[in-house]
Amino acid sequence: MEFQREFVYRIAERARAKLVIVNTIAPEQVIRERLFRREEGGDSPDNSDADWAIYQRMASQEEHIRRPHLVVDTSQDLDEGLRKVLRELKRAP
Repeated sequence: MEFQREFVYRIAERARAKLVIVNTIAPEQVIRERLFRREEGGDSPDNSDADWAIYQRMASQEEHIRRPHLVVDTSQDLDEGLRKVLRELKRAP
């Protein structure tokens, strides 16, 4: 939620740090498949217990990011997404 991101925005501003916001997305079908694989133990172990129901609840509450940000589709080539982030990090502030 945007009010939670505001906390990070303020920290970066106070520290005069460059903040690169990356919104990671994927088609809903890909997300569903990943979550079902997690439930079945087919994905690498992680600390999240999010399942499809949690995803749906969170998705219904999603708020638009109001600051400039990058969008990386995690269902596509991740190398290109990483290059996009690195290009932004290298850009002068």
